[in-house]
Amino acid sequence: MRELYAWLGISRQAHAQAVSRQRQYSQQASLLLVEVAHVRRLHPRMGMARLYDLLQPEGMGRDRFIELLKANGYQLSKKRNYRRTTWSIPHLAYENKIKNRRINGLNQLWVSDITYYRSGERHYYLTFILDVYSRRIVGYAASDRLAAAANVGALNRALRLRIQGGLDQLIHHSDRGRQYLSKQYTQLLSQRGIKISMGNKAWENAHAERINRTIKNDYLYPKGKVNSLKGLQKQLAEQVRLYNQHRPHMNLPGRMNP
Repeated sequence: MRELYAWLGISRQAHAQAVSRQRQYSQQASLLLVEVAHVRRLHPRMGMARLYDLLQPEGMGRDRFIELLKANGYQLSKKRNYRRTTWSIPHLAYENKIKNRRINGLNQLWVSDITYYRSGERHYYLTFILDVYSRRIVGYAASDRLAAAANVGALNRALRLRIQGGLDQLIHHSDRGRQYLSKQYTQLLSQRGIKISMGNKAWENAHAERINRTIKNDYLYPKGKVNSLKGLQKQLAEQVRLYNQHRPHMNLPGRMNP
């Protein structure tokens, strides 16, 4: 062994230390993979960077952590949705009030959108309302019809949650879908002094589009199909809770919803 160490240009002590470091890394990696598996059961499509922020493994950098996850099959594939859910009424639409606007607190900007969700042979529609500052889903609803009633239900949920916080500075932003232009919906906003804003393109409502993709692709679809609207509503409530309370957000201080 002395001759081998001499030929390799290392000492017995250096070799022993290297073996010890590798053993410690293997033990740490094994424990981390158990933690990752647990988180992925709750958040089936949480990305590797968010997993790193959530677990914060001691002594392991983000790049090495991501390499470990890739080597163990945790890389995600992308999903796309092409179903149209917006049927706009241009001549009734409101102007876009959020261009170049900076927000610095809760209840300044809520965004909302409707998205299509298919489970087996059943077709459903999901509505979300997101507080952009905190990235919290404040209102949500699931329906088997593309009707304004689901949007009104989501809005009432948001108002009950945040009414004590004061809504006098709030802008509600959406696309120009007929559900958001319904008399019941716009009156509910106007009665509370909430300003109405609408965009005409998907990129003008990017936060709402993103929350649609996240809840569907990262939470609902990986959980498997549901057999009824009631079952979907129950599952949606749980997934929104996980999103609001446990999911790291890359652009927020401390990475978590405040």
